[in-house]
Amino acid sequence: MIFAHIAVGICMLLFGRKLFWLFVGLVGFIFGFNISMLMLPGQPVWVFAAAAICTGILGTLLAIFLQHVIIVVTGFLAGGYLIYSLLSTFGVESDQIIWISSIVCGLVCAALFLKLFDWSLILVSSLIGALLIARSIDADFQVVASIFGACAIAGIAAQAGIMKKNPPAQPEQ
Repeated sequence: MIFAHIAVGICMLLFGRKLFWLFVGLVGFIFGFNISMLMLPGQPVWVFAAAAICTGILGTLLAIFLQHVIIVVTGFLAGGYLIYSLLSTFGVESDQIIWISSIVCGLVCAALFLKLFDWSLILVSSLIGALLIARSIDADFQVVASIFGACAIAGIAAQAGIMKKNPPAQPEQ
């Protein structure tokens, strides 16, 4: 599972903006895996993987056919997952703070995705990719935080460089 997190993290770091449908599919995969673990405790890992694959495929199909709707939904889910995982990773233990922060961050990211699509996608996909990689490393807090920061900066720089070479295509109206 560690290899999968690192592989998904690298894809998000490098291709989050370039391949929007891939980003949506990966967010759907992560969402499906985490929700199935919460809703179906004690099930074998293949059940979680099947749920993750189904939500990933559904997200990808929706991204292709219902782009505006899925932009907002993906922004909400990605932002909520990002803050939920960051707070959990860095030791916040209050469920109320985590859930309220996740909802607020999800709403903010949904609005940002709608208004500043490319830069929001670059930022959030880089942060989630960095988080997936950093959480896969069993090390001290300082090491994990340093890896997170370095990966996030590298992802933002890489995607910004790609965007500079290939100007953004706006979502269909």
